[in-house]
Amino acid sequence: DVYKRQAKYTALNAEVGVGSLTVENMQFGALVSSVKVGNTCLKRTSADSVKLVAATGNLAWEDGSRVLKSLSMHTEVGNIQLAWATGDGFRLAYQIGTGKLKNQFEGAVTEQTGSQHASSKGTLTSGDESRAIELSASTGDISLTSFSTQE
Repeated sequence: DVYKRQAKYTALNAEVGVGSLTVENMQFGALVSSVKVGNTCLKRTSADSVKLVAATGNLAWEDGSRVLKSLSMHTEVGNIQLAWATGDGFRLAYQIGTGKLKNQFEGAVTEQTGSQHASSKGTLTSGDESRAIELSASTGDISLTSFSTQE
């Protein structure tokens, strides 16, 4: 049995043609995922840097997942869901072809160009802005929510 629950792995590079990828309760230096058709979901996972790409499919970063340096999520057709810890500062750049931004992150400062429903881009910042986040969806919505790390 090679499963090491508390170990931090150097990297994960996953490519999926058709299907879904779920990563749960893992730690990585770098995490890269490319899915042609299917969904990608990370739960309770941490990494230094993350890049998630889907041609057709949804991308989700949720359930207490955390990143130390940078997070990039891009989908051609699909939605992006990002749950972010309230205490982790960030500078988020987003771009949406057709769709809308749903920002439920309390305290994030928003700068937006374009309409709320079609071809918009902008930035959101919170705290010390120490983590870089890039999100883009050619066709789809981007949802941003927050969670508390305090009990």
